[in-house]
Amino acid sequence: YHFQHLNFPFEGANPEEKRFLLFVERGDCASAARTIKSYKSKPYLFDINCTDPLGRSSLSIAIINENPEMMELLLEESIQVKDALLLAISEEYVEGVELLLQVRL
Repeated sequence: YHFQHLNFPFEGANPEEKRFLLFVERGDCASAARTIKSYKSKPYLFDINCTDPLGRSSLSIAIINENPEMMELLLEESIQVKDALLLAISEEYVEGVELLLQVRL
């Protein structure tokens, strides 16, 4: 029951959001950017702040994978930063910390 409860919020992630998170996980900046652009005028169909079943946002995934290009793409699209700076610090990802410090939090 405990795991079912944890997964509940993520059951609503639509296929496009799942595909977007997969692009981010794979480091495919072009496809991630295309997805964001395609749905920019349709926020009710795609949420850039969606999370995977582990609760990780696309920005968190980019930090964990130490992908500065993906981080820049997401930050330019005004993704919610939330606790990304703390994650970058805990991952000892210096370039990620520097990128996040340049953003107005």
